[in-house]
Amino acid sequence: MSTFPLTGTYRHHKNENYNDFLKALNMGWFKRHAATTAHPTVVVTEGSAGTLNFKNQGIKTNEKTISLGEEHSETLPNGEMVRGITVREGDSNLITRLQSKTLGKMELIREFTKEGMTLYIKCLERDFEAIRHYKR
Repeated sequence: MSTFPLTGTYRHHKNENYNDFLKALNMGWFKRHAATTAHPTVVVTEGSAGTLNFKNQGIKTNEKTISLGEEHSETLPNGEMVRGITVREGDSNLITRLQSKTLGKMELIREFTKEGMTLYIKCLERDFEAIRHYKR
C-alpha cells in the first residue's frame, strides 16, 4: 500500500446520502440545501508531535488543531458540540470516534489518496453512512 501525505488542500465536489444525514440531525430544508450545494475547501497541515490542523473554508470558515489520540471537540453541522478522539490508521486514514446526543455513536473516517480525500460519516447505531468526496 502506498503512502500519501495528509497535508494538502481538498475541494469538495460531491456527496452521497449527505442530505439524509442532515435530516437525521433535524436540520431544516434551507440549511440542508445550503450545506449540500456548497463546495467547501479543507486545508490539512501536519504539525509536530502528532498534531493536525484543519481549516474549513466554506459558508463558515473555522480552524482547529487536534492531537492524535487525545480527546477534542467536534461541531456537527447542526451545531451540536461533541467530544471525540482521532487516531491514525495506517498511513492514509484518520478515524474520529464520537458520541452524539442526536445520533448516538459515530465514526468520521477520512481516507486520503493521491487524488483527494473521502470523508465517510457513519452513524453506527442507525446502520447509516453518508460520504463526502474531495479532490486535491
